[in-house]
Amino acid sequence: MEATTAKIVGPGDGKAGFLGSIGVRFMIDGEEAGARFSLVEHPMSPRALAAPLHRHTREDEYSYVLEGRVGALLGDEVLVGSPGDLIFKPRNQWHTFWNAGDEPAPSRRPWPSSAPATSSRWTPRASPAWSSASACGSPASRSRGTGSATSPFAP
Repeated sequence: MEATTAKIVGPGDGKAGFLGSIGVRFMIDGEEAGARFSLVEHPMSPRALAAPLHRHTREDEYSYVLEGRVGALLGDEVLVGSPGDLIFKPRNQWHTFWNAGDEPAPSRRPWPSSAPATSSRWTPRASPAWSSASACGSPASRSRGTGSATSPFAP
């Protein structure tokens, strides 16, 4: 295995765009790290649901909250993380996550796994340019937001 070189990833570095209703920025690509790790930033508009209910069979998932509040449904349990919190989503656990507040809520997801996120399997969609996590929001996610502060599934 070839060693990677040291580097600094700046606020505008990495492949970026939109992945459904949330932003995505590959800060450390899985291929770049020898398929051992990746770090993905997900800027989320207020009340945006990040992904449908899903599970991973080969890796755990973590979300580190940078700003705002990020909600997560893990099985039947709803958790809400604040800045500085790390939300752990174990493999084989059905889960989803969302912005639980009225402000943008960027989070970073480190992927230490057998199948880390890689930008080579991702095709960016046409999207407005964004320069920082706190300034991102997809037009599709702005129409959402009927859920409560703790769950997008509330009536």
